Amino acid sequence: MSGMNNNLTFVTTESISAGDMIELDALGYAEKASTETTTFVGVAITDKAAEDELAVQTQGVVTLTASAAIAPGTKVMVDSSDATKIEAADAYNKVIGIATEKAAADGDEIEVLLK
Repeated sequence: MSGMNNNLTFVTTESISAGDMIELDALGYAEKASTETTTFVGVAITDKAAEDELAVQTQGVVTLTASAAIAPGTKVMVDSSDATKIEAADAYNKVIGIATEKAAADGDEIEVLLK
């Protein structure tokens, strides 16, 4: 793992696309985030094949896809049924950031300030 500014680099365990939410496995390798992840580290910056070095944005504002309506200021998490989207966080799940704009419905892309 290496880092600079708001980005860190991890070795991947699978093919990853730019914009994928990323978590770490037990050995510290990057993989696509699972639903309700507790090891979220950021969002992939570029596409990479398995076992490549992947740059991950760990702070700042990113654009993510909502699975339902989300109000600005809402704490968000990886969606509980679709790990490619986000939803409002509840007390039992890992917050990945704060919505900085409104999502009216499933599929809306919104900016999120990563925590």
